[in-house]
Amino acid sequence: MNYRRIKGVQIFGKAKTSFDDEFLLDEAKIYTPAPYLFKDQTADLKIIKIIPEEIVYLNSLEAGDRTKQVLKENTVEIRKEEERPLAKQTLV
Repeated sequence: MNYRRIKGVQIFGKAKTSFDDEFLLDEAKIYTPAPYLFKDQTADLKIIKIIPEEIVYLNSLEAGDRTKQVLKENTVEIRKEEERPLAKQTLV
């Protein structure tokens, strides 16, 4: 298995939960593509809203290229990963 071949998104920012803001549940109902999720389960449903400050996207599935696309303040930056040697491991 090659752990360098991944695809994902990291979101950094400020978060609020429905514990702090009871109106988040109403907001979530507006944006959800599956409104049936809110039937009969609203007491157990917890909402997390993230106000992003930076979003990092990485797709290294094909060639293992670790170039990241970073969205921050409406600007996209391309960050190439520096080549670094693999750490040496001692087997016992």
